[in-house]
Amino acid sequence: MEDPMIKDLLRIGVQFVGYREYANKTEEKLAEANERANTLAQQLEHSEKARKKAELDATEARAEADKAKADAAGVEDLRKRLHTAETSLSDHIAAQSAREEAILKRLRTQSRRFVARTAQEFQLEEPANDPLLDALSFLEVHGSEAREGIDQAKAGLSRLFPYFFPKKEEPATFLNLAKNFNSSEDLGLKMRQENMKLIFDNYSSIPGPPEVFPSSLSKKSSVPVNLDDSSSMDLTEELKELRVQLQSVKKQSLILMEQSRESSQREKIALQQAQDAMTEKDTAVAEAAAATSRENSMLQLLIDASLDMAGKFHCLRLASSFPLLLASLLPSDLFYETIGAFLDTATENERVEARSNVLLRLAREHGSTFWGTPERTRHIVRFQDRALQVRGYLDFCTKTLSMVYNSMFPRNIQPKTLPELMEKFKDAHRIHHFVRAQLVAGARFALIMLQICHSKLDLTQVVEKVHEKVRRRKVGIDRINTKVSPIAEEMIEDLLRMDADFFADGHYADFLGAAPEENRVTLDDILNQD
Repeated sequence: MEDPMIKDLLRIGVQFVGYREYANKTEEKLAEANERANTLAQQLEHSEKARKKAELDATEARAEADKAKADAAGVEDLRKRLHTAETSLSDHIAAQSAREEAILKRLRTQSRRFVARTAQEFQLEEPANDPLLDALSFLEVHGSEAREGIDQAKAGLSRLFPYFFPKKEEPATFLNLAKNFNSSEDLGLKMRQENMKLIFDNYSSIPGPPEVFPSSLSKKSSVPVNLDDSSSMDLTEELKELRVQLQSVKKQSLILMEQSRESSQREKIALQQAQDAMTEKDTAVAEAAAATSRENSMLQLLIDASLDMAGKFHCLRLASSFPLLLASLLPSDLFYETIGAFLDTATENERVEARSNVLLRLAREHGSTFWGTPERTRHIVRFQDRALQVRGYLDFCTKTLSMVYNSMFPRNIQPKTLPELMEKFKDAHRIHHFVRAQLVAGARFALIMLQICHSKLDLTQVVEKVHEKVRRRKVGIDRINTKVSPIAEEMIEDLLRMDADFFADGHYADFLGAAPEENRVTLDDILNQD
């Protein structure tokens, strides 16, 4: 055993055995390292897939946020256009009422003028209980009276025309006939002179003594004639009778002339009133045409707005994911009952047809001309129906978003209007901020309970120590998660138990979210209750 060679062999054998054990351990460590490398490679691959998926989700979230922003802007624009259309419709109705009031005033003015000219007032036997139609009926009565007066005056002037103008042909129109009697010369005096001339011409050839006949008659007698006393007496009586007849004719002529003058004056007044009525009629026709043009323009605006409302809602329904969110949150029958009006054309047509028939029937019964034609009425009613549907849909969106916001963030101050709610849900960053606040509140609640149980526990270095321990050795997250999950659920149940009174009374959001800052109850106040 003292042989050096044997010692060397023994030493080499011992070293070989030691190297073999070291090699086996090295191989085991190498296999473990390879296994860990494969695990890390798989984890790296999973992490890369998760990163790509997260980037894709973020891109989709940004796209959905942009769409929601555009849809919100479209809804706001639609609401503004709806308000503008309602204002225009109100202005149109006010203008129509003002126009009817102006026409009524002018008709009453014409009726008062007729009463002042004819000194006759009338009462309607069956009034229509419509001021405009009643005023028009009064004007028609006065117009009929004026036409009858013109006919009577024309008949009287036609009978007098041959006596005053025997050498003229009677004019065909009443205006030209009246102008002949309204000349500057005195027609009565002219007629008397012609009658006296005719009488003296007829009696100028009768012989008699010069003292019996006037000088004007005796001048025409060229040959003196001697008559006996009986002839002279007869002639004197005849002349007296002739004078009496002449005076009677003169009185009758004066009476006829006075009546003719009064009739001519009435005819002038009636003619002027007729001309004024024609002028006002032309003006009323022009105003009616202008009003009709304005009404047609307004009707076209209503039609465009109605079509635009239907199109905007359809695009919003197709492009926005908000209705899908509402459909997932609400019962299907309530959701489709709320927005089904735009989707169900037959139901909309039935409502429009029923309301149009009622309005047309009421218009016929009361003699109103506002609902001019059935087609015009249907356009207006369809606009009103779609405006109500849009308003109902906006109210539905407001209530639903309020419910979602109140359910997710009951401790926040609740928005009151749809623009404020849309501002809260404007993009993914805002929603992420809200969710982060809830997570922070949950973590704070858990740490508060830990601090209460272990008051000496230093929580300021929790995050750093977790990262340090994870770097040093492998931590079984699944095992820890299984262990702490029941505890977390118990903590949340305890929080809900402490907060149950607010939920039960229904004042949770009002008391915690809408209260002033100095009166608001916090989580710390709840935990510090005795």
